[in-house]
Amino acid sequence: MVLDRRALAVLDAFDGSPLPPLADALADIEARDRSEALIELQHLAVMFARVGLLDDGTHHPRPNVTALGRPVTVCDRDWWRLDASTITDLHLENRLLTVSSTDERLSQVLAGLTGLHSTTRDAIDDTTPLELVVAMSERERGVHALYGRGGRVYARSTDRSALIHQFCLYLASLAWLATDPDVVWLDSLLLHRDGEAALLHGRARHMWTQFGRRLEQRGWRALPSVLAALDPATAQVVVPPMPTGVVAEAMDLLDITSTPEVAFGSRLTVTRIDDLAPDYEVSFLINAGHDLSDLSPPLTGWRVALMAFRGAADAWPSQDSPDTHRGETALRTAAALAERPDLPAALHLSDDALVASLT
Repeated sequence: MVLDRRALAVLDAFDGSPLPPLADALADIEARDRSEALIELQHLAVMFARVGLLDDGTHHPRPNVTALGRPVTVCDRDWWRLDASTITDLHLENRLLTVSSTDERLSQVLAGLTGLHSTTRDAIDDTTPLELVVAMSERERGVHALYGRGGRVYARSTDRSALIHQFCLYLASLAWLATDPDVVWLDSLLLHRDGEAALLHGRARHMWTQFGRRLEQRGWRALPSVLAALDPATAQVVVPPMPTGVVAEAMDLLDITSTPEVAFGSRLTVTRIDDLAPDYEVSFLINAGHDLSDLSPPLTGWRVALMAFRGAADAWPSQDSPDTHRGETALRTAAALAERPDLPAALHLSDDALVASLT
């Protein structure tokens, strides 16, 4: 491997320090976006380690924070243990799902369900978007993880059975999505606690490993659904229904009994809207005189509408577009939710600020 002066400088900086501060420094020096700098450092750490330039265990690959359905990267392969996984294509209604799993029993069950018309692959190419990734730890007391597309973290647990249960619930949410119910889909993370419900942009799942445990210690739980569904009539969140069909069959074969924290098919009233804002967005809003801790209803409505745009792009492939009235319904529902006078909405500058606001 031949390194230029810049790469040598980056290698010298890999002294065991966390990558985020290095990304901050690199972004300042080169006047570039911090997230791009962090992604580059993650790639370099993996490649340096693979060729023996890093001989300690302090630099670990991380999933990249990019768009849904992006190509699989070298970081993904290492972090998700794809080389040790079974890759399976599943068919749910008109939706093709590609999942990977290092759990042999789960892979066998998925491959054996005739209703899923499953096909097992020997390998995965770099252009196949994985919908669900089950990455079991090799350590006896390690943390097992469930990922979604783009590296989103859906669940983490030291209990293998608990993680398989979460996989089944997320698979059930995709099966429900494939039936195209009359709801407004949001690319969102819905947190709930004792009657409270906080709506966050779906990108918050990328940072779940950083603040999820702290929120769980405060009683917050993530609704196990790939997308959040709003009832157009009430602007309430619709909890996915009880798993049925092939997903229920898979749960039976895996000896999983589902006792939901929120009743299947029930409704949750959103009590707050929160988000972690990218740096460029923070600067833009502050310069325009907006109060990030108390967003106005119009700004809140547009943020919900953007979640609906991403949700619609995911729920309705281009070859199976919905009726035109569904778009108008989505915008009206977003406005109805945002204009509620009792609904606080805020942008937070850091993970710590978000967690502090959700105490």
